[in-house]
Amino acid sequence: MNMTEHESFCLAVLERAGLQKRKTDHSLAVALLSAELARRLRAKGYRTDVSLCYTGGLLHDIRRYERRHSRAGAKYLRALGLHAEARICWLHDGEDVSLDLNDPAAIVCLADKLLSGDEFVGIAARYAYTAKKYSHDPALLRTIARRRLNAYALQSCVENALGVSPEEIWREVDTARKLSYNN
Repeated sequence: MNMTEHESFCLAVLERAGLQKRKTDHSLAVALLSAELARRLRAKGYRTDVSLCYTGGLLHDIRRYERRHSRAGAKYLRALGLHAEARICWLHDGEDVSLDLNDPAAIVCLADKLLSGDEFVGIAARYAYTAKKYSHDPALLRTIARRRLNAYALQSCVENALGVSPEEIWREVDTARKLSYNN
């Protein structure tokens, strides 16, 4: 992949963040899946920004170890002048993201909810873990349920637009990724 200067800068920001390898691998996987979804959406006539989906995917969890990480990450990214990526970071939790497939935040949100680490697990598995973790908090469980429904709605929109599941797209992306690591 030939990266723009901005994409290279965002990758450097991710590398300097000091995240554990699993979290960095997750961010890279979300970036790759987001960019491929955006590329395919553009081929279908959508105006989705492929580069912004990539950089937003890279940086969506930049403050993963802080409380309310999407808000903390957005604040950090705004301080770096990365306002578009900050918006994606803010919205990637799925609470307020739109179903507009032109919106990079929607694409990054969906990719994030499909992957655990750098493996495709699907929405049900991602949210099952979260629901179990917060099973003691009924209000938070309602929020999690809303976010899960929004993720399923996004997945349905993408599948209808592309005629293929995100899982099939991930298999192609993951195969290419693994081949590039071996070369």
